[in-house]
Amino acid sequence: MVCWVFASGFISLRMHQAPTTVWNGIARNQPLSHPWSILFRMTPEELPRGLESMVDQPIEAMGADSQTVLAYRWVAPLLIENVAISAYLDRSPGSGLRASLPEITSVGDAVMFATVECHLTFPQQAKLKKLLITALKV
Repeated sequence: MVCWVFASGFISLRMHQAPTTVWNGIARNQPLSHPWSILFRMTPEELPRGLESMVDQPIEAMGADSQTVLAYRWVAPLLIENVAISAYLDRSPGSGLRASLPEITSVGDAVMFATVECHLTFPQQAKLKKLLITALKV
């Protein structure tokens, strides 16, 4: 599978990865929404269980398949917490983290990134789009 996320304490998708210490730093310094406010604070050991219960299960209950769930894991925090991530990165100049945490500012961008990186089908793209729109309304 090409698309894998938050494995071994990293959010990872090919060349996009950031250690949990970065996510923890964002959570310490920026306001975040639920569930990301909790997930960004987790240790690498806590994260798999947290993702399963707070992201995977609810998204699967909304009809997403495993590939769409993985794509959502990658792009949802980058889209939903874009302002917090950008503010954190602005305070960390020269860190090189922007390449690891691409700026995703719209649902269309998120679906495009996920489609390229996770090889989503048209139905998966439509489902991801719906899930992201719903998440942004919460």
